Amino acid sequence: MFATLYFLTINVAFMNLSFKHFTLTCLSAAVLSACGGGGSASVATPSPGILSGTAAVGAPVVGANVSVTCTSGAKLTSQPTSSSGLWQVVLSDQTFPCAAQLSGGTVNGVTNTLQLHSVALNKGTLNITPITDLVVTNASQAANPSAWYAAIASAGFTTVNAASLNSALNLLVTEFTCAP
Repeated sequence: MFATLYFLTINVAFMNLSFKHFTLTCLSAAVLSACGGGGSASVATPSPGILSGTAAVGAPVVGANVSVTCTSGAKLTSQPTSSSGLWQVVLSDQTFPCAAQLSGGTVNGVTNTLQLHSVALNKGTLNITPITDLVVTNASQAANPSAWYAAIASAGFTTVNAASLNSALNLLVTEFTCAP
């Protein structure tokens, strides 16, 4: 993703693209990478490895708790997020997809009162931001993503899968696209 953003920065400098188009392109790249990559939610094999990312709301969320619930396997909790918002959990017997919920911590020294969410279809990077929370809200069709997250253990991922995440992302990109 960093190579993509570097390339986009060069294109912006040489092609004089407008700021809104650059922002939309970066937003799309960030949301796509935050989804944990491609893949199918129908894959039902446990996946050892690491799920990690950055928790941020324009600035890092420091000292927050990140809990991860997957289709199956034990619920995981990260160490508090670092001073740069980094977090990680080690996967063992979890089956994707997995949802993450961030709560607590501080942003620029101010108590964070938001609960933010994100969904991973594969191991790797899973960022947690207000934008990933918006994608989860649209994909889950839940008025309250925290209530959706709390119900995953019993209801599962019935509404959130690769197709619903792609649909929610497309809706977000459409809504943020302005006419030239």
